[in-house]
Amino acid sequence: TIPTQVGLLNKLTKLSLAGNQLEGEIPTHLGLLTRLVQLNMNDNERLEGTIPTEIGLLTGLTAFYLTMSGVSGKVPTELGRLLALNGLYLSRNNLNGVFPSEIGMLTRLIGLYAFENELEGTLPTTLGQLTMLTGLDLSQNKLKGTIPTQLGLLKGLTAYLDLSGNQLEGGIPTEIGRLTQLVSTLALGDNRLSGTVPTEFGKLLSLATLDVHSNSLSGNLPGELGLMRGLTFLDLSHNEYLCGPWPSHVERIHAWRTCVAKPAGAIMATVGLGMAVV
Repeated sequence: TIPTQVGLLNKLTKLSLAGNQLEGEIPTHLGLLTRLVQLNMNDNERLEGTIPTEIGLLTGLTAFYLTMSGVSGKVPTELGRLLALNGLYLSRNNLNGVFPSEIGMLTRLIGLYAFENELEGTLPTTLGQLTMLTGLDLSQNKLKGTIPTQLGLLKGLTAYLDLSGNQLEGGIPTEIGRLTQLVSTLALGDNRLSGTVPTEFGKLLSLATLDVHSNSLSGNLPGELGLMRGLTFLDLSHNEYLCGPWPSHVERIHAWRTCVAKPAGAIMATVGLGMAVV
């Protein structure tokens, strides 16, 4: 276990307990380490209990690592007090409950990762305030509701926007097309999204991976997809009512593709390079 006496180390600025076999709960006494700028407890899967609300007292913290650490319960709203935080890493735990809107107060955040948990409720619109984010990954949770249009304000995103594997519904906001600096991955697959593929995707000229598989998208594929010259992978599979024709350039990339040839026709799926859908 982590000894409570660690709270006596009041001059400590960095504490790394990563990659051990620590057991028991995270002691509330960590909240006494008010000079901490970095706290790393990654890869301690035998830890249990919740994230102490006292972590919110560590107002000088710039990085909080708690990936694969066995914790459960809710994400404390008190984390919204960590205004100096650049990185928040909570992935691969058993966290549940609503993702707190107070996280939107952390306007210095560059990376926000909480994938593979049991988070519920809707995505807070306050995420749109995190304009310094370069990566946002909340995939593989139980999030519901619609994708907030405010995510279109995250113009600093360059690496990831991954909301796949949730229960999100409604249309894909056209505002996503404002994320023109996104060069790696836009992943919205395995949700319950409906409506059409936004023409505004064509503004994501440098995006390498676009994944919207396993939704309920419909309508014709926008010709603007052909403007996405950076695409190397496109997954539109398992959207029963998407229709062709395929835009130029898109036909030349390696992509899973699903199409209803006619409104009453059979579903066709192809995979490969340069394979046309008719």
